[in-house]
Amino acid sequence: MTERDVEIIRSKNQFVSTLRRVADALESNTPVRIQVGGKRFTVPADARCSLEHEAEGASEELELQLSWDRDLEGPGEEDEDFEDDEEDDDDE
Repeated sequence: MTERDVEIIRSKNQFVSTLRRVADALESNTPVRIQVGGKRFTVPADARCSLEHEAEGASEELELQLSWDRDLEGPGEEDEDFEDDEEDDDDE
């Protein structure tokens, strides 16, 4: 699979909605489908959770990060590419 590093700027309401959906799925120990920058993928229920704080000069950043290993050999859902990524739809 191709490497990818995409950052999408969201409104506060969109961000909170996505964060709530992901948090609810993690809390109930279920995977969640999400779309970012035209790419839809599944965050597994056992994703590793971390917080990162960066500060440089007058700027600070907080990252809430989920990470997991893809199963590259076994059967499973393939990620889907979407051409229309004007606005990412985080709802299934």
